[in-house]
Amino acid sequence: MENLDNQTIDIGCAECGHQISETIGRLKTDPKLVCPSCCHVQAESLRDVAERIAKDIGELRGLFNKL
Repeated sequence: MENLDNQTIDIGCAECGHQISETIGRLKTDPKLVCPSCCHVQAESLRDVAERIAKDIGELRGLFNKL
């Protein structure tokens, strides 16, 4: 599988909705996110994000296979 460490993902702050952009590689080494807008510490774990990404990639593969 392709290395996605340099890919950026956007995570919305659960408190104020501000979009936080971060690379997957940075989140792998330090999963803690602090919102720059309201200082809320994000509770969503990297595992949750990784599972969502893997699911989305699987769905995309399925769509491409149908073409």
